[in-house]
This record gives sequence, C-alpha cells and structure tokens, in this order.
Amino acid sequence: MVTKPDDSTFKIAARRSAIAWKLTSATLPEAARDFGAYRQYPALPFCLPKEFNHCNLLPGARSSALQRFEAAGIPWHDGVAGGPSNHLLSSQVQCANTLAPFVEDPDALAEIFGDSLPIAQVLPFGARDGHAHLSPFDATDHVVFEWQGLANHLNEWNGVPTRGSQATSADAALRYEATDGAIELALIEWKYTESYPSGKLSTSTTSNATRHARYSPLLGADDSPLDMSNVDLDDLLVEPVYQLMRLVLLGYCIERAHEQDVDRVRVLYVSPSANGALHASPCSDGYRKAVGPSSYHATWPSLLRHPDRMVFMDSRALLDPRLPLDDEFRARYSALGGTGDEYHEQRSS
Repeated sequence: MVTKPDDSTFKIAARRSAIAWKLTSATLPEAARDFGAYRQYPALPFCLPKEFNHCNLLPGARSSALQRFEAAGIPWHDGVAGGPSNHLLSSQVQCANTLAPFVEDPDALAEIFGDSLPIAQVLPFGARDGHAHLSPFDATDHVVFEWQGLANHLNEWNGVPTRGSQATSADAALRYEATDGAIELALIEWKYTESYPSGKLSTSTTSNATRHARYSPLLGADDSPLDMSNVDLDDLLVEPVYQLMRLVLLGYCIERAHEQDVDRVRVLYVSPSANGALHASPCSDGYRKAVGPSSYHATWPSLLRHPDRMVFMDSRALLDPRLPLDDEFRARYSALGGTGDEYHEQRSS
C-alpha cells in the first residue's frame, strides 16, 4: 500500500487500540470508560470524560508527571483543570507515560534509549536553581520535560519563558556520559499520531519577518549546524522540518554555551514507523528540490554538517518486553506495533 500524506490508517489503528484499552484496563474506574468531550466534539470514544483526565497518565507515571509539570509551570496540551489532556492519543501524555516512571532511574532510561544513543551512563540533569523557569527536579532528575535551555538562545522568550509554550521546547531531555567519555545532551521530540499533509505556517508579513530575524543569524553563522547552500530559510518554514530546524539550532546554542558541561547535543526524534502519514509529510517544494523526494526522516540529516547529531528512534521499540515499561503501557500503546490489534488478541487468548 502506498501511504499518502493524508492517510489516516495509523491514526485509526491508534484510536481502536485506545478504545480497547479504555474498555478493558483494570486501572480505570468504570465511569471513566464513557465517551469524553474534546474541543468542539461532545463525545468521543477515544477520550476520557474530562473529570477523569488524570487517568490518561498511567499509574506508574501519574504522580511523578503531575508533580514535575506543576513544579516547572509546564502547561499540558489541551489540558483539563491544570492536568493532562483527556485525549488518549496525546503525544505529550505518551511521552510522560514512557519517561515519568523513570525520572530517578538512570539505568532504566539507558535501557530505553541505549540502542539509539551512545550512552555509557545517564547523569543527573544538573540544571541548577537561579533561573525562573527551573524547578528543583531539574537538578536531580535524570530526564526532564519541555526543555528550552538555560538562556534565550533563539531570541524567542518574552520575559520569563513558559516551558512548552510560545518558544522552542524539546518534549524531554536527558544528559549522559557517552561511550567516548564526552558529556552529551539529548533533546527529545516525541510524535505519535501526528501528520502534516500541508505543514503550512502563518505566512503573514509580521510572522515571516520575526522568523527571519530570529533564525537567519544562526543559520548564516560560519559554524551553523545546517548547510544552507541549497536551501533558503523559507524552504524550512513548513512542518515538520520547521520544528526540526529550531531544535537543531537550540542544540547548537546549548552546545556552544557548554550548558551543564555539555560537549555535544543530539536531537532524538521518537516516532512510530507505523505512522506512514507522518513519514510522508511533503515539506516544501524548495526542500524536496534540495534533498530529494524521500521521507524527511531520510533526507533531513543531509542538511546537517554533523548528521550524527540527528537520531531517529522507532517508538515501536518501546513494546519490547525486555524494556522496563510494563504490560499496561504495552496494552495502552499496542498500535505502535502495527495495526493496534495484536496485543489485545494475545491478552484475551
């Protein structure tokens, strides 16, 4: 089957998987199995009733995630009453469900990311107090959420920043000693059912002028992380590569400033290989002309002066029973493995 940019095959499978989990999970109270209202929709089967939005966080992640987000002032995307979204396909919630149980468990994080990153040992994140957007957990936890760096690197902040809103943020970040002894930081971008059939941004004169003022100086620097010889900034002002460009620039600035004694920064892009619509996002004509028609997963590293600083991880790997994630996680996100039906068939047999 040829996957088109607007193909919803994976999203449908993810919805089915979420509904099956909602109907069968022993972690949910009976009333939480009802349909839930979301945005303009009065009742959706793959959403929880809003009063049960906290149940979107799995039991092993719930307390830790709520505590960390509140301490750092991080808003939940489409959050309800200061808590997480009630939508079961939220990628922010999936990221928290994956990582929040292990904020104090460096060995578990090394297991989860060890096949993608050259980890010798995961270190305490080490971001100290003295910055208004930090929480005490940012010093001692081994993974943090919605990380923006310690300074206004991309000239996006307006006063004290809000992590995860109105400025470039990595969904999560971890600091580790690499196998060659260097200290590395991974800026983690997390995707689930997202796709970008057009990816167009606002094209107002003011918006474009702001983007050019922010990013052109960094892209034009002699040591810029991106090779712009065959593309213009306007070619990158389309999702998902616009997001990738900003994360790469953020990593470049953090590395240049040696924040938290970091020697290298990598961008780790976690997404399911089963989400063909995401992989087929068309980007822009100028981008495709410069790097070719293949998936941006394949073409994006060709624009980087250090291609190894961009790492793509298939989130299907999270279903591996050898990893420290539990059976409830694998049931909830069985769609990562393909159609979304296999795990429930095994569980009921």
